[in-house]
Amino acid sequence: MLRCLGQMLGFMLLVTLVIWIPCAVYTLVSWDYMSKEDTYTQLDREFYEKLRPLVIPSFLGVQIHGAEDDSDTEKNLTVLRDAIDHTDADVWANISADLVSIDRVQEQFESNAVVAVEYFNDDREFFDVRFDSAILRETLGGQQGRDAIVRMMDSWENCSPSQETEISQYLAGDTETFPFCQPRNPDNQAEMQQRLQGYMNVLADSLPDQFILRNEITKGGDTTLTEVDQTFERFRKGVLFFDRLTPLAGLIPIMLFSLLVMVAVRSAKDLFLWGGLTFAVSGLFVFIPLFAWLSNLVSSPQAIATDPMEQLAGDAIIAFQRSIAQDMLGPLGVFGIGMLIIGVMGIVIAAVIRGPDEPPEQQMFYLTPNPNMAYPQAMMPPQTQSFGSTPSPRPTPPPVPRPPTPPPVPKPPTDSQESNIVVDFADDKTITPSDSTFKDDEGQS
Repeated sequence: MLRCLGQMLGFMLLVTLVIWIPCAVYTLVSWDYMSKEDTYTQLDREFYEKLRPLVIPSFLGVQIHGAEDDSDTEKNLTVLRDAIDHTDADVWANISADLVSIDRVQEQFESNAVVAVEYFNDDREFFDVRFDSAILRETLGGQQGRDAIVRMMDSWENCSPSQETEISQYLAGDTETFPFCQPRNPDNQAEMQQRLQGYMNVLADSLPDQFILRNEITKGGDTTLTEVDQTFERFRKGVLFFDRLTPLAGLIPIMLFSLLVMVAVRSAKDLFLWGGLTFAVSGLFVFIPLFAWLSNLVSSPQAIATDPMEQLAGDAIIAFQRSIAQDMLGPLGVFGIGMLIIGVMGIVIAAVIRGPDEPPEQQMFYLTPNPNMAYPQAMMPPQTQSFGSTPSPRPTPPPVPRPPTPPPVPKPPTDSQESNIVVDFADDKTITPSDSTFKDDEGQS
């Protein structure tokens, strides 16, 4: 019963181990990789190509957040953002290629990624992330910005008669919303282009020469710079606390396997068997995400989203994962192969070595009756008794009393014993050994 209970507990611990060990391996390897500066300075160029279309919408969103509520700046920038959102993702990616330099994107990203890593590693006092936006401001306010508006409108579908009416109402100031389509009326089309180009100039004028994240967060609200720094500090403490806890991810499997040894292992054969199963199955589970990453490297998937900006953001995330996966495949592959080899070796050793001898079955012994004691024949145990199972109890027959044994008859002394016999009577009569016979007072021998 206890052995069966130990096997059940061991199986539960085994399931916990094969789930926890792959998670621990990926946590340790990923966290070590993500906390290094080289991770962000050696990304593929594909990632920056996917990141480039998100630069202008990101600046646009920050400027809308920093503008006063219900102000003309907020309304105009909101219309420009909606216009970009209604543009096809591929079209906007081609437009962004003419507005934003990919080399500048890579330079700004790498420098700020290094600042972020140093801050969260407690090597920097402030989260001093900043972007140089002077070149982008000149580009958006120039001819390239105006051409971008024309290309956006050309990608829209032609307006229906009802939509044409809504655009005329918007241009007249009767409404604040309008459908994003290409007007059929040349006058409306020209005026819409001028309106959107003016909104692009508003964005360019609102951009500073250097975009400092800490300062931009304080705009449009009552938050002070000190409160922003305190918020980042609390987040950094959480990151550092998690960094201190990551070694436990490797110690918990050791503790669980120790419990497994205590409850389920009874010999060296059991030790190799349980240990081999743990390492082999865990090694297989380590390989499952690797196969998914390899398929991403081969198939180059794209994010599926209805919103163009969400699709572009998803494509950038996939490109980032694909870029770092190429460097993480090596350590994770070594872990997986090593665990699989150790597990298979443990299973093979468990199959080869000899297990402990099974304890002999409990045998039942019966007292054989004494020949001198009369037992009833019906109460005698059968001669061919099985030693397998315990027989049913039988009443013990009462013993039959034997007749009393008569006292032994004294033997006369031998010749060798006569020389040692001296009898002394109370009446001073002495019999010596030379007297072969003697008579008592009545004359009897």
